[in-house]
Amino acid sequence: MNENQHTSPIDYTIIFVVIALGITSCFTLYTLDPLLGSADQGSYLKQMVWYLLGGIGAAVVMIMDYDRLHQLVWFLYGFGILMLLMLFFNFPPR
Repeated sequence: MNENQHTSPIDYTIIFVVIALGITSCFTLYTLDPLLGSADQGSYLKQMVWYLLGGIGAAVVMIMDYDRLHQLVWFLYGFGILMLLMLFFNFPPR
């Protein structure tokens, strides 16, 4: 491979698959909305919001430099363990 050739850090195949799955799931929830009952009305809107937030998060990780991400590994690992412990001890209480 030519060293001067710039490769994109973004994998467009993964983005296409995630968008296709998101459209399919939102369409399915929209179609099932009348059958779900009043408690789950508008669940397709919540699904779209979570897909949008997840897509933004994935884009940030794909664009981020690998060496910088490698420096944050222990912090992210500790944060994940802390969140799991909070779930285990039921914090914050309801």
